Amino acid sequence: MSEDKRATAEGVRICWSESSPDEIHATFSGSDTLCGESVTEASTIAGSRLGDLTCSKCGGKVVFDEHTAASRVRVVLDKWIAKGHLTPASATAMGDLALGLLPERAFIARRKRHSWNKISTDFLLASGAATERDSGSRFVGELGLAVFKGLEASEYQGKY
Repeated sequence: MSEDKRATAEGVRICWSESSPDEIHATFSGSDTLCGESVTEASTIAGSRLGDLTCSKCGGKVVFDEHTAASRVRVVLDKWIAKGHLTPASATAMGDLALGLLPERAFIARRKRHSWNKISTDFLLASGAATERDSGSRFVGELGLAVFKGLEASEYQGKY
């Protein structure tokens, strides 16, 4: 993981939004949460800890570098497009969906101290990719594993 990512994660501020008063979000700007809501109050950088975050979407965005996961997803998508199994538009939609959902799920699981092996295995079982033999299930499995491998490679190493 790059030093820039560490500095970014350590420099995040926790914040609150009127639209979700029971959630603790993250912000860099002080005006918008990482999940796109407006900030009503933000803590100082010194008073902010990643462990205080309760918004899993914000947590997934600050703890992981989604660009690393996206580059791994792109390899999987390009492979399936080249084989003629997916159109570029459907591949992009599936990649966006996976990158939109899985980082926040990984954030929750890592907060519970789950290993990356458990996270990946649970995903494969829940999605049917571990038990089904059709090409759609294999694609979902490859896509999910690409996301998780990218998140694991880019995970913030400080305490959260």
